Amino acid sequence: MNLLLLAGDDRWDGGWRVTGHRARHLIEVLKVEPGRSLRVGWIDGPVGTGTVVSVEPGAVQLTATAKAAAPAPGLSLVLAVPRPKMLKKLLPGVAAFGLRQLWLLRAWRTQPVYFRSPVLQPDSIRALLLDGMSQGRWTQLPRVHRVERFETFFEGPLPDGNRWVADPGAARDLCELDRVDGPVCVAIGPEGGWLPYEVSRFEASGFLPVRSGEAVLRTDVASVTLLAQADLLVRRSKLHGIGASPGPESKAPSPLC
Repeated sequence: MNLLLLAGDDRWDGGWRVTGHRARHLIEVLKVEPGRSLRVGWIDGPVGTGTVVSVEPGAVQLTATAKAAAPAPGLSLVLAVPRPKMLKKLLPGVAAFGLRQLWLLRAWRTQPVYFRSPVLQPDSIRALLLDGMSQGRWTQLPRVHRVERFETFFEGPLPDGNRWVADPGAARDLCELDRVDGPVCVAIGPEGGWLPYEVSRFEASGFLPVRSGEAVLRTDVASVTLLAQADLLVRRSKLHGIGASPGPESKAPSPLC
């Protein structure tokens, strides 16, 4: 736990009181004691510093002060829902990168029964995302969309900024890109990949087919790999002032390969 996330129902007697798995982690893993300082953040709010006041069986009480606005995520993910067991492992990993929005999409190769799994229920999704956000030190909870019909995704508002659809057969490799302007949304297919029609449907809606290398990756590995590459491009573009007027000594970033 790199950031202790607090919610409104954690308020307690002028301070804050956390229970459940957060308290167990604080007590059993971090072995906190009164006076210990912690990084804290408020869900959909700022980040700050907390100080442990007391430790009791199953609960930790603390005071907390907001210090700064939390960073805004620049990534979004369209994910063809994999097997629930894989999804349970995948969601914390992708949430650690910081997500603006998350679409859980039914593709042709997605089994309809997956959407009836307990893992796909709102409370479970929220808990898994918060786990990853705590790891990555994010406070903004992604807006989650459950899309149980493929075509429905294209009928609503599409993500803004750069749109990529992962396709091992794509002509463009991500390492060829040297800049991005604004946020990035990546669409990752199911186990077995997108059908050609699905790739063409994304492409017709402004998604650029890309691949992350020569290897054909599993859904969980591909999700982390492409988000990591997208995050690198976003941060490098900000570092080099992409989208702003270049200064006299500014240089364009080199490609990733």
